[in-house]
Amino acid sequence: IELTSPKSAALAEHRMGLQAMEDAAVDAEVAKAPASKAPSAPSSTKAPAAGPAPQTVAAVLLSSLGLVSDIYDFGIINLVRPNLEEEYGSLTSLEDGLLTGASLAGAMVGQIVMGAFADYFGRRLVFISTASLVGLS
Repeated sequence: IELTSPKSAALAEHRMGLQAMEDAAVDAEVAKAPASKAPSAPSSTKAPAAGPAPQTVAAVLLSSLGLVSDIYDFGIINLVRPNLEEEYGSLTSLEDGLLTGASLAGAMVGQIVMGAFADYFGRRLVFISTASLVGLS
């Protein structure tokens, strides 16, 4: 079983090639340097960035919107339940369970269906569509 995709394998080969070129440049610099002078570090070294990249933060925040919408659904069910009991009378434990279960089942079916749509139409379009639906509701 191959655990890496062809794209990641090609990227790894590209990085190894770049590393080999950088090593060859350092070796050439060492060969040109006088014997008494110590070789200097490559000028391309950079200090590591402090904290996560802005793109990473944005991706985490945007991807958490799905969780927020699911939590919103459960919160709304609990807020609406007293209004339903006032309008239609006290809910039995079966009706209460079905009401909460319908919310969970809807979330599961929505995730499966929208996941299939995202595979077919692209994640960006489906993400924008579902975020718009949540905003409209």
